[in-house]
Amino acid sequence: MVQEGYISKIIYQNEDNGYAVFVVETNEGDEIFVGNVPGVAEGMYIQADGEYVHHPQYDIQFKVVTAELSMPSDIEGITRFLGSGIIKGIGEALAKRIVKKFGDDTLRIIDEEPERLAEVRGISINMAEKIAVRYSENRSYRNIIMFLSRYGISVKLAMKIYAEFGDEIYNIIRKNPYRIADHVPGIGFKTVDSIAMQSGISVDSEFRISSAIYYVLNQSMGLGHMYVPENMLFAKVYELLAPDMEEEEFRNRILKILDDMVMDRRVILEQPDGEEEPHIYTRWNYRLELDSARRLLGLKLDYEPDESEVLEAIKHVEEETEMKLDDSQISAVKLAVSSGVSVITGGPGTGKTTIINAI
Repeated sequence: MVQEGYISKIIYQNEDNGYAVFVVETNEGDEIFVGNVPGVAEGMYIQADGEYVHHPQYDIQFKVVTAELSMPSDIEGITRFLGSGIIKGIGEALAKRIVKKFGDDTLRIIDEEPERLAEVRGISINMAEKIAVRYSENRSYRNIIMFLSRYGISVKLAMKIYAEFGDEIYNIIRKNPYRIADHVPGIGFKTVDSIAMQSGISVDSEFRISSAIYYVLNQSMGLGHMYVPENMLFAKVYELLAPDMEEEEFRNRILKILDDMVMDRRVILEQPDGEEEPHIYTRWNYRLELDSARRLLGLKLDYEPDESEVLEAIKHVEEETEMKLDDSQISAVKLAVSSGVSVITGGPGTGKTTIINAI
């Protein structure tokens, strides 16, 4: 259901996530509204969609799901708004002097002729400019949060997006919303893909497919894999995007974009010897794998220790620790001390810890 009215009092406001508790003068009287409504201030007009809920301590409240805020147009509302503290530098007394000077034209003056604020006692030209900037930032912030909410973005995530992109977000959503996932933690491919589809991005857009490729590679990395075989990559991207295209046609589109990404070194294609299917890496994973291989090669030094000395050392360890190594464990220890690199593997209870302690 929809409820609306002027905001008369802010009871609580969390600037980090936009959550607020405030009193609204509705046609039925004063009511308490609760919910994520960033930028809310006394004197503003709110039109909210939500439902009534019963709070065990505060009784009936109107829980806001979505809301639109409007700037006040009457003198009382403007005075409340400016005096609410939402614009740093303006308190109740100064707000009254500003509105007394400019009346219901106050907000237009701040927006279009901010230098005229210096006509008010206590405001310098420098302060007038700062007030105008803060007013503009507040309006921009509020508009962007409301704009993103249309795409199902929570207030908390919308605030992160605003902090990263500011007013640029309008062009980003229109041209390439997938940039959001690259820059804002907590926002993944599926979220930005939903935004992209709502904003009219083509299902076979290069931005969409390249972003899906990154998403599949990163998901695979989260499962412990360094790369994804090319055919598996195609299958997962196709499944993820599920476009209304023939599979073969879409495969060619994916491979064309993948080729471009390889040419630009955005991803790495590795063709292992003896394998027909290429491996696709993120640049980061490829550098990590190369570095690991170099380090292992640097450690790969073979030794020829005296076997009798090794057996004597093993016997000494057994006596000191009161543990007894079987033949396979002795062989493992002898092999380990003969090489710069060893891999000790096996299931539970096979003696890995015993071998390591002996080494």
